[in-house]
Amino acid sequence: EKEIYTVEELSEAFSLDRITKSPAIFDLDKLKWMNGQHLRALDDSALADVLGPVLSSKGLASSGSDEHVVVALPLLREKLELAEDATDEMSAMLGYSFEDTIANASDKNCQKELESGGLKKVADAMLARHADGSLGAAISEGNLKGLLKDVGKELELKGKGLFMPTRIVLTGRSSGPDVGEQLRVVSLAEGAVDVCVGLDA
Repeated sequence: EKEIYTVEELSEAFSLDRITKSPAIFDLDKLKWMNGQHLRALDDSALADVLGPVLSSKGLASSGSDEHVVVALPLLREKLELAEDATDEMSAMLGYSFEDTIANASDKNCQKELESGGLKKVADAMLARHADGSLGAAISEGNLKGLLKDVGKELELKGKGLFMPTRIVLTGRSSGPDVGEQLRVVSLAEGAVDVCVGLDA
C-alpha cells in the first residue's frame, strides 16, 4: 500500500466517501518518518533552502549556499527526519573535544582502542601530521586514504586496527558519515563559522 504521496497524488486519491466516523490514529513516529522521506527526496538546492535557516539559527552556517553546507548535504541527508536533525549532525562535525571523547569513553570501540594502545599511536601520528600541514593538505586534495596508508605503514597497523582509531581521533565518534567528507566540511567551514575539532581543541 502506498504511503508517500505528492500533493497532486493526494488530491486525486482523496474522497469524502472514504471518511469514516472512527477517530484518526495519530502516529508521531510515522509522521516524522514520512517527513524524512520527503526531505530526503528533495534535490540539493531545495534541501539547502530548507536546512539553511535552521543551521544559520544555530550559528552553523550563514545560509544554505555556504560551501561547507553544500558539501555536507549528502552527509546530512542520510538520517534526516526533521530539518532540525541537521543541526545535531553538523554540530558533531564542526565541534568536538578529543579530551572529552577519551574522558567519557563509554563507546566500546573507543574503550577497545584505548586499551590496545592503537588510539594513542594514531593520535600522535595525526597530531604530527596536523602540525606539519600534511593532514590539512591531504584533506584539501581529497587524499586522506593516501595519508592513512602512510600512517598504517609507519605504525604497522591496517584494516579496522587503523581505520577505527583514525575515525575516533578525527571525528570523535566510532561511527558516522565518511571521515574524509566530514573533514572536508570542517576545512571549508573554517573562517565561515566557529569550528573547534579535536586536534585543535
